[in-house]
Amino acid sequence: MPSLNELYKRYKNQGLIVLAISTDRSDSGVIDFLSKHPVDFGVISDPDAKTSRQYKVFSLPTTFLLDKNGVVVKRYLGEEEWDSPETRNEIKKALGIP
Repeated sequence: MPSLNELYKRYKNQGLIVLAISTDRSDSGVIDFLSKHPVDFGVISDPDAKTSRQYKVFSLPTTFLLDKNGVVVKRYLGEEEWDSPETRNEIKKALGIP
């Protein structure tokens, strides 16, 4: 989460939107986690996992990279090094940043 938060802060002014979706059944675990690991992007709750089923998420974390048109261009399974040059290039390409 810290490297994802840094990525968000770096590219938010160029159009990057990060939205975390929690499938925890209770908000208390999410609130506790965020109090220890605050983030600058939005976090919403999906306790019935409707979004997970819609996007066929079977492992956590799963991250989707969408381009400016809302098309999924990459799916990341598991933890990711969001500050790696390769990943930053994928993000920049999706945002249309040279």
